[in-house]
Amino acid sequence: KKIRKMTIQQSEKLGIAFVHQELNLFNDLKVYENIFLMKEYKKKPGILDKKRMIRETQQLFTELGVEIEPEEKVENLKTSQKQLLEISKALVFQAKLLILDEPTSSLDDDEVEKLFVLMRRLRDEGVGIIFVTHFLEQVYAVCDRITVLRNGELVGEYETKDLPRVMLVAKMMGKDFDDLADIKGEHKDKKQGKPEPVIEAKGISHKGTI
Repeated sequence: KKIRKMTIQQSEKLGIAFVHQELNLFNDLKVYENIFLMKEYKKKPGILDKKRMIRETQQLFTELGVEIEPEEKVENLKTSQKQLLEISKALVFQAKLLILDEPTSSLDDDEVEKLFVLMRRLRDEGVGIIFVTHFLEQVYAVCDRITVLRNGELVGEYETKDLPRVMLVAKMMGKDFDDLADIKGEHKDKKQGKPEPVIEAKGISHKGTI
């Protein structure tokens, strides 16, 4: 079944959760308040059930292996913790498909590995994950299958184990493997020493501007 237009509410009902590259969190709210934003539990109209939300947030973190205090203000969290919070926020209502858009772009190596541990755990529990990234080493570290897009067009889908990195680069660039090999060979054959200038220009600048 193809769905061309989908609201956030429809995607949530289908079990689809999207974590954007730009974190969608409220820094002046507490962790549990971000988790249940617009989905708060209430004891009765106008009165929030804070204890239940805190309890279920802690339970979720324990299940995911995430070390964050539910009552901590989001502004006090590290970037990696905010990223894990975004994923936890997406999973609180049992998402079946998790789409991660460049989740590692602002993380260091240790933080990336923590994220990958969580991703592998979710995969093993049956959650489907679409991992959007430009970091090829991360693709091979965590993905089972690779989908290559170029200029908005689908190039192909491949098993990670069957697609060597040089072939992946060729498909991304729209080059044949032999073309890449030729480029590499030409580069090696060039004479060592000071490179010749490709272009020279004078008198094209203006004070105070580029």
